[in-house]
Amino acid sequence: MGTIFLKVIAILWIILGVVWLFRPESFRSYVRKKIFKKYRRLAFILLLITGGYLLSFFRFSFVAAKLIALLGLIVIIKALFLLNRKFSESLSRYIEKIPIFYIRVASLLLIGIGISIFLTF
Repeated sequence: MGTIFLKVIAILWIILGVVWLFRPESFRSYVRKKIFKKYRRLAFILLLITGGYLLSFFRFSFVAAKLIALLGLIVIIKALFLLNRKFSESLSRYIEKIPIFYIRVASLLLIGIGISIFLTF
């Protein structure tokens, strides 16, 4: 059951990475939408679930699993910061200033992580 969930998450990350690679402005609009309280709560719950599953990689002994578990810890910390309204507004202002090149690089990283998770399970 857990591996199916991880494959679905990996596919979603790959799809998001491809969309943000070709349409980086959609990433900015995604961040703007998360500022609203309703979306922040939903994003908080989804980030905690995703972070928990990524932390479960820690039980494996290979290096890639440890890196994915570290990513899970970062996701959980990000979810905790997301609850703070001032932080999310400052994050939105920061994202507005990021050049499109960096958004595309981040989307390539998202695609790579998604592919590695998908191929691992």
